[in-house]
Amino acid sequence: MTILSWSNGESTESLWDKEIGRNLFRATMSLETFCYISRVIRFDNKSTRQERRKLDKLAAVRDVWEKWIEILPKLYNPDENITVEEQLVGFRGRCPFQGRF
Repeated sequence: MTILSWSNGESTESLWDKEIGRNLFRATMSLETFCYISRVIRFDNKSTRQERRKLDKLAAVRDVWEKWIEILPKLYNPDENITVEEQLVGFRGRCPFQGRF
């Protein structure tokens, strides 16, 4: 799904097109498979989401987020040769979960 964010607003169908599409998408899976997975994939229990969302703005992805936090230290161990960059981007919108991770 992350790679789709690089598509600059192209339609999903055009990404799989043999003439103007990208080989990466066709090599990974068929368009039909992608559409099917996109329709059925869920990360939480939709029937209880409304109730959980009253207390937790990240309710829809909370389980995935917690699992990510749990396994990240096992997958990534920075050493003394790490470089950290920072970029501040102006934002004037509203963020309901700010500072609540």
